[in-house]
Amino acid sequence: MKTKNELAKKTTEQSCSVITQRIIRLPDIEQMIGLKRSSIYNKINPKSAHYDLTFPKPIKLGARSIGWVESSIQEWIKLRRELGV
Repeated sequence: MKTKNELAKKTTEQSCSVITQRIIRLPDIEQMIGLKRSSIYNKINPKSAHYDLTFPKPIKLGARSIGWVESSIQEWIKLRRELGV
């Protein structure tokens, strides 16, 4: 039988492993995908001719700031490679 401390430790480890997603900002994305600010904003703007439905949606962080979940950007890069785009 496990003690309360062992159960608490296991629960903490499980919850910590689930919360491993990092929010990244625009300069990091520019470096990851090789596009500049205006091109990235065009990809998320439905009114733009360069709108990309597959590009990850940003997360609002504050009144004037947004970020993206790093794993969603990595998945987008992986998808582009698989499609040969």
